Amino acid sequence: VLIDAGHGGTDPGCLVQYSGKTYYEKDFNLAISLKLVDLLKQAGVNAGLLRNTDETVKLLDRPAIANGMMADLYVSIHNNSSTSATPGGTEVFYFDKPSESGYDLTSKELALEVSRSLVAELGLANRGITPQGAYAVLNKTLMPAVIVEGAFFSNAKDLSLMMSSEYTQLYARGVAAGIIR
Repeated sequence: VLIDAGHGGTDPGCLVQYSGKTYYEKDFNLAISLKLVDLLKQAGVNAGLLRNTDETVKLLDRPAIANGMMADLYVSIHNNSSTSATPGGTEVFYFDKPSESGYDLTSKELALEVSRSLVAELGLANRGITPQGAYAVLNKTLMPAVIVEGAFFSNAKDLSLMMSSEYTQLYARGVAAGIIR
């Protein structure tokens, strides 16, 4: 299982000002991914990271790396934001593709399992799973692949949880449970 900590390096992803400090999505994604790989390995899953430091990985390099490694699953870890404070919750993007026919599950099935487990752990609104063929990491990977959006920086309830000491653990545990199931 290849875990991709979304963004990184010169690509910070979303950012938020909180208590006078700026926080970047890339840092949340990396912390969650490191914990997720640790939990997966503890469960006996052969798991690795696409990046394990704050480095830039080009968008089209991400699926190419996964394909070159012949990963069985690709999971991209992200968090969300909006121009409105209203949207909140967890969502998972997927794209079923013909190259998945040799695997025991589809991207949609993986998305459903990860979504169920993550919503149960985080207790945030369930925005569901959404097919999204436009994302390169979903349409250019050969294996089942998902993009997980844990919570919204722009939503006060989500942000409160994101800034808690337990968020990383809850997010990682939820995704790990979905992958293992």
